[in-house]
Amino acid sequence: IDDYGNIDKTEIQSFGLGSGVEAGAITASIQESIDIANDSSAELVAVDPGKGDYNESLTVTSNVSIVRTYNSAGTQGRPVIFGRGSGEPVVTITQASSFISDIVMVAAENKNGINISGGDFGLRNSIVDVNASGSGEVYGVDADSASLVDVEGSTIFTGTNPGNPDTPAKSVQELREDAKEGGIATPTEDQAVGLQVAADTLDVEETRFNNLTSGIRVTATSTDSVEIDENEFTKIRQEAFRATPDQITDANTYDIDQNDLVATGEGFKISSQENDVELASITVEENDFTRADAGYGIAGTNTPFAVEVAAKDEINGTLQATNNWWGDENGPNAPSNTLPTEGANVTANGQPIIYEPYRNSPGGELINGSDLASALVDVDDENSSVTPREVVGGNETNI
Repeated sequence: IDDYGNIDKTEIQSFGLGSGVEAGAITASIQESIDIANDSSAELVAVDPGKGDYNESLTVTSNVSIVRTYNSAGTQGRPVIFGRGSGEPVVTITQASSFISDIVMVAAENKNGINISGGDFGLRNSIVDVNASGSGEVYGVDADSASLVDVEGSTIFTGTNPGNPDTPAKSVQELREDAKEGGIATPTEDQAVGLQVAADTLDVEETRFNNLTSGIRVTATSTDSVEIDENEFTKIRQEAFRATPDQITDANTYDIDQNDLVATGEGFKISSQENDVELASITVEENDFTRADAGYGIAGTNTPFAVEVAAKDEINGTLQATNNWWGDENGPNAPSNTLPTEGANVTANGQPIIYEPYRNSPGGELINGSDLASALVDVDDENSSVTPREVVGGNETNI
């Protein structure tokens, strides 16, 4: 699929993958080219961004991918598809493998962005804008019974201006500054989920999830491999990521690394619904948690968590959660942390958590808090049991 950039066209047309060979006539709509590709050996539909907005809802039933053309006319930007005419998702992919790259998709009100059933799916450098106003949930991407879902370099959000669907959100750094001043607006109450997936393999990288009910939900009873790396979750009312498998064994992999979370109701939640969880299969490392357990909509005395692993039966092993920024220079609010902290809540249902070293700021210096906590401070020529962090936090004396 990476060869599609060699196509130099200013029209909508279907092609043989990688060859640039025309498989059908130039068409007036994207769906016409998809239909030609469905009936031929073509595997690619190239869409010109210079033709204005497209008002179509697309259906793919064979292994056809949809990409932006790169043409000699030098047209900038990405094609924008408004799935508003028929009231269906912008793209529906049924029992086929498909790839979408460099496309902006704006869903009709209370409709999904992309529906997938079966096959492999890839999304690259694209924007999905969903608009929920009713009581039911809508999804940026809803993938059911897929083999592979691979998302990279994209943005999924509830937009404030669907007519201009560029990313409307502040940057992560701007939101961090707002958090210091208590100035982050509450996330949307609309029922919009960025990515809902039932797949054997899930890989999400360098993608922004903004102003949603939930970022990612993994609903499959068994997922072999989950990679959630270098993403941004901002203004999420419920959880940034939630997985509810039947069990997690040594054969499964859940890697959650180098993500930024700002103003999320909860962070990463993994909960087995039937059997045991092997913590050795889960890593949560090098993430930045800023108000990642804000608890938006959490009822009563329930505690929101930035990281929570639970199981219906037993949890075995130790959770690896090192090199993270927990929102406080004294580390997370974990059972084994004796330092005074307002850091993010983390739990593995009573099992050990390795959270040291942790960072003293977003992307900052690594610290072993236990070394500081165990150091004795000399006060009036006598060893005191006051630790350095307690001195700083309690203002008892200067070091």
